[in-house]
Amino acid sequence: MMQVDDASTEHVSSDAAISTDAVEAVASASSSVSEVVLASTAQAVANVAANSSAAIVAQSGANASSEVAAASGAASGTEASVRALVEEFQKFKARVVHEASSSSASQVKMIGMLFSFLELPLVLMTCGGLLAAFCCGGWCCCRCRNMGIRDIGCFKWLLRKIGHDAFDDFSLLVHVHELVSFSVSRKDPAFSKIKFRITAGRESCDTPRGSKGIFECSLTILVAQGTKYLIVDLLADNGVVLGQLKLGIEKDILSKESPVADEVHSLREKSKGCPVNPKVRLTICKSDEADLEGGFESGETAGMSFATNLMMQRALNEAEEAVASRELHAGGDMAEIERLMQACSGPAEVFGTLGHTSRYYLGVKGPPFSRRFLVGLWADQAEYDNQADAVQECDLTKVTSIQTDPSRTDIFVIGYTDHNGLMKKWRCQIVSRKATVWVELFHRLIPKVKEFQKVRKKNKALKDQKIKAKKDGQKPAKV
Repeated sequence: MMQVDDASTEHVSSDAAISTDAVEAVASASSSVSEVVLASTAQAVANVAANSSAAIVAQSGANASSEVAAASGAASGTEASVRALVEEFQKFKARVVHEASSSSASQVKMIGMLFSFLELPLVLMTCGGLLAAFCCGGWCCCRCRNMGIRDIGCFKWLLRKIGHDAFDDFSLLVHVHELVSFSVSRKDPAFSKIKFRITAGRESCDTPRGSKGIFECSLTILVAQGTKYLIVDLLADNGVVLGQLKLGIEKDILSKESPVADEVHSLREKSKGCPVNPKVRLTICKSDEADLEGGFESGETAGMSFATNLMMQRALNEAEEAVASRELHAGGDMAEIERLMQACSGPAEVFGTLGHTSRYYLGVKGPPFSRRFLVGLWADQAEYDNQADAVQECDLTKVTSIQTDPSRTDIFVIGYTDHNGLMKKWRCQIVSRKATVWVELFHRLIPKVKEFQKVRKKNKALKDQKIKAKKDGQKPAKV
């Protein structure tokens, strides 16, 4: 009978342990749903289950002892008592599991309500994140479209080192002089004004519009490493490309030892309204080149642009050749003045009344062809070369000012005093050279002429004094 009692007690304890394990499993499952909210509730349920199990175990032990005592009198009732105890414990186990399930369901319901409150903000945050990602992606795509492999520093350095690219980045100066063949169609008023566009890779710049094919405009453009062509486009006022010139950076520009000065290039016709056989006169050189074939490092050219220096040098060289070709030309101190006089001569459009312009040949005349130094307007160059009378003229020493027009870069103004003491001026529009070149050449000539006249007047006074002293038989005084 003692063996039966021990077996019954062990069986009850085993069932109680199984029940306790089941409750703890339910508690751990509930705690996994919400670690913060359900931890205390699951612990409480576990404690209640453990205390209830201990009480049931104690009560079952007492009942088992009484039943064992009763079974000592009747062996056949022992098995029925054990089954009843097991059934009672199974009912308790089912009740505990039901209570734990009910508690878990309420906690899950609370968590569901919490997520329902957070659903709208989460949706809005998700939509905002997607919109931001879309915008950032679009911006990156737009940026990458304009990027090249040379925009990455390491690849740019590598292409230069292996010899794939023949030059580094440099600045190029392009001076557009004029359109040589200028005949724009008059049917379309949009073609009444044209301009040039210089393009090198992704860099481009435009000249001001000019209705007469005269530009005299300097443009500086950055030529990036790897650029193959310098493109010169002739544009109409409405943006239509009339003609195009394509120059190779290495072949046509960098391969030449000296700057490409005053060269005429033919344009390829690109549109129906293009002028017939268009040609453009260009001066192209690197901006950092300092050798201008004449020592432009003197103080006279300080502060002047590279294009102005280059054009002045070209005008002085042409004047020197023209003076040397003459049969009669001065020497000594007059040689430099004569060269400057020749350089200060050329065609110009002079404004008259009501804005009307007339083309004249602006020039300077002096000894030995004239007793005085005169600046005047001749009908054409032939009359100037033949020493004919000028249409208008004034004493060069009476010129009060020569300056460019602040409102228009293609106009310069010559102010002077006539023989009646009245202030007058000529407003001239450029034809073959920049307005700043005209101004600089006259600024060089006028001081030299005044100094020459001062020295000549002093020498004449000394000569007259010697003649007078010789007549009076006195020794002339030293001056």
